[in-house]
Amino acid sequence: MKADYERPLKADYDIFTLDNRQLFSAGTIVSDEAVEELISKHEKPSVKSFSFLKHGSIQDTILLSFSRLPYNIIFNGEKITTSILDIMEKVNVPYPVLEIMKSVKK
Repeated sequence: MKADYERPLKADYDIFTLDNRQLFSAGTIVSDEAVEELISKHEKPSVKSFSFLKHGSIQDTILLSFSRLPYNIIFNGEKITTSILDIMEKVNVPYPVLEIMKSVKK
């Protein structure tokens, strides 16, 4: 028997992008093949995106978290911290998501 994470997901609702473009209809089986097909047809998003790490005080907040238990043990060392920050700097997030994150932080 397959574990839950190995089984295809059936969309209970229509799935849309932040700019209201429909990705999947309700009832669609969101399989690996369906996602690959979606990616192959991917168009540049109409919503602007920005570096996650460079937005506001996110980098400072992450570094502060890395200095506290248990993260200071998990991420102990400049090399691993630098590697993680380098990856996070390459992650671009749609601006509306960053705005939501900012409002949640308050």
